[in-house]
Amino acid sequence: MENELEDTKPSPEIDMLRCEIDALDDKILDLINARARLSEKISALKTEAGSAQYSPEREAMIFERLSNHSQNVLSPESVSRVFKVIVQECLARNLNLARK
Repeated sequence: MENELEDTKPSPEIDMLRCEIDALDDKILDLINARARLSEKISALKTEAGSAQYSPEREAMIFERLSNHSQNVLSPESVSRVFKVIVQECLARNLNLARK
């Protein structure tokens, strides 16, 4: 049996679908960047108010809301893992910006 993981010349349909995925990936990245900018604004307001940068309660609310919104395509655990990385990266960025 040939190596099933080896990518042979994809069909035109696969090429088209991959182009759609690439376009979606670009949009997802744009949205993540927009989220990071909003998170930065919240961080600045928290700094002005003397509030903590990290809110475990807010993080839990985000994960629960998004897990319930996944439309059973991705498991709730998968959704939480994806957004945990996004939230952690935004927080790390904000903490680094606050130190400057």
